[in-house]
Amino acid sequence: MPAKETFRTFKTKSSAFKQLQSKSCEPKKLTELFKKHFTAKPIETNPIEVEEIPDFLKVLQNVCDGEILISAPDLEEIQTVIKA
Repeated sequence: MPAKETFRTFKTKSSAFKQLQSKSCEPKKLTELFKKHFTAKPIETNPIEVEEIPDFLKVLQNVCDGEILISAPDLEEIQTVIKA
C-alpha cells in the first residue's frame, strides 16, 4: 500500500490511530477514591502466610551471609562448573 493511502486510512473511523476524546475523571472524585482506598481498616489478624511460614523460608532465615558467594567466579570455579 502506498504511503499516501496509508496516511489516509489513519483518518477513518475504524483506524486505531484516530484521535480519542478524553473522558477524564474529576480530580475531586479521584482524590476521594484514593483517600478511601489507602485509609482502610488495619488488619487485625495475621495472614496465614505469616502464621505458617513455609519450610524453605525457615531454611533461608538460617543461612549466613558468608555461605553465599557474591563475588565473580574465579577460573577454577568456572572450570568445575563446566566439567559438571
